Amino acid sequence: MIYVKLNTDNTIEYAKNVYTTDEGELILNFKANPELMKQYGFKELIDSPVDFDTNYQTYTVSYIEDADSITKQYSITYLPIETLKEVKLKELADYDTSDNVNDFDVNGLNAWFDKENRAALSTSIESALLLGETEITFVINDNEFSIDIQSAKQMLAAVQRYADGCFLVTEAHKRAIKGLTEAEAIVNYDFKTGYPTKVTFTL
Repeated sequence: MIYVKLNTDNTIEYAKNVYTTDEGELILNFKANPELMKQYGFKELIDSPVDFDTNYQTYTVSYIEDADSITKQYSITYLPIETLKEVKLKELADYDTSDNVNDFDVNGLNAWFDKENRAALSTSIESALLLGETEITFVINDNEFSIDIQSAKQMLAAVQRYADGCFLVTEAHKRAIKGLTEAEAIVNYDFKTGYPTKVTFTL
């Protein structure tokens, strides 16, 4: 058990092995003697920590003293509104760049072409067309695929339009979060809704 003494400013003093009395007397092995500790105002600390979300909440501590013990009490509060918005927007950004959004399926393989990849593939396709080629080869997750130019254009267009749709949804969620004024509304806001169905290809 842990023994503490409650100070007048509602802070606590933990019992130590060596205790110095108000008169300057040193008491050795103080922590080993519960009865002696009680004589000097030390009581058992009752501490039952509470669960809280460190992303959105903080807490303050106070103490309640009775005849036999001192109870540690936790008061949970939300972080400031603007801080909550920053946290939620960061979560949205992480989700937006994760494979929950940035993902499509090719023959059962999960893949993604980011903006730079899509631009490079578009250039490659146009170059192949200009040179009269009928097929193009690209690599997805270490797997090589060769498809006809028209199918490649359609595939890239489908991925681009899916990305466009996701961008619009993410931007709408950003605006919605920024417009919220209540802590609980921000914390409970679900930004995982509204995204378009992922595209699937069989090559």
